[in-house]
Amino acid sequence: MSDEFEGSTFGALMETEKQKREEKTQDTKISNKQDTKISNDVEDNIDDIRKVVKQVGRETSPLRITPHENDLLEDFVYSFKKQGIRTDKTQIIRIALNYILNDHAEQGEDSILTAVLERLNA
Repeated sequence: MSDEFEGSTFGALMETEKQKREEKTQDTKISNKQDTKISNDVEDNIDDIRKVVKQVGRETSPLRITPHENDLLEDFVYSFKKQGIRTDKTQIIRIALNYILNDHAEQGEDSILTAVLERLNA
């Protein structure tokens, strides 16, 4: 991981993702059949989101974010740019939005969206 992100929330997120990838490769308890099912589900979800985000958004929606959230988005855009991947804050927000909406459509009451909203309203 780059020193520029060390100690930041972005750096912590990147480190967590790295640990998850390492744990996944070390986990040999999942059978090949189960592993294929998980991979296919993830690939389907990624492809569904890609198709939606590829469409040009024509609707505008005011969105207020904190300075910290804005900094994180800019860090992600910059990090992807260094890897040769073009993106912008809007595209990242649309990917996240579609991910959480797909999760809610599939999981319903067990979705991340429902859990967070319940805690916000507790």
